[in-house]
Amino acid sequence: MNGVPGMYSEKETIDKIQNAMKNGVNKLYKAKCVNWIGVSNDSPPKPYVEIIAKELINKHYVGKLARWAAVKRTEYYSPNRRRIMINVDSNRKKENVAKVLFALFSDKSRRTLGELGNIFDHQVPLRKVKNDEAGKIDLVSYDQEKQKIWLIEMKNKENHETLLRCILEIATYYQILNKPSFVKDYELLEMDHAAVDSIHKAVLVFEDSSQSSDLEEMKKGNRPQLEKLSKLLDIEFFLLNINNQVKRVF
Repeated sequence: MNGVPGMYSEKETIDKIQNAMKNGVNKLYKAKCVNWIGVSNDSPPKPYVEIIAKELINKHYVGKLARWAAVKRTEYYSPNRRRIMINVDSNRKKENVAKVLFALFSDKSRRTLGELGNIFDHQVPLRKVKNDEAGKIDLVSYDQEKQKIWLIEMKNKENHETLLRCILEIATYYQILNKPSFVKDYELLEMDHAAVDSIHKAVLVFEDSSQSSDLEEMKKGNRPQLEKLSKLLDIEFFLLNINNQVKRVF
């Protein structure tokens, strides 16, 4: 049920995403259908991500998400996260990759992650209480020259989630982030008088990953609805290569 090509028609796909939206737009990125790969069983077939992206646009998902209230969290920074410990036996590969990138491109390293600047924290929690469903922001970075704060949804190479899910996830995290508290909680941002409206959304994927293939399809014009949705949500995309160099894709 997780995206076998040809399993669902366009109508069935639309029904699935409409039902998922009833659970709240803040939970939509967790819906199984946004991770479906392949194409519908219609003639001609349509990519599932295109069907869903178009339906979200038509059902005013962007506006509904923009009205969703932030989680009232007052503390985001924890000094414990600056002490990097990587468990190579852990199955949390994504967290390990985030820690490595933080170590390589932290505000203390004098190295920058391209236009994304320096990473000043990782695995930033959004939830207010322990059993809250809100997740964690993989990486947060700051381009001091342009005074841009980046909330980054990062996918390691082994991850096969769709680009659509990445887009919905970081858009949701941006919306539920208590932005004034977030900026105030980091000395780096407060000392630089960083503004709330300088916070941007980014998706960072690895070269030769499944998500980079999705980006290539967008560049070729084969995912117009997905591209339109990402622009409506102000998502920017970056590609990380084997030499730890980052380039903007969109």
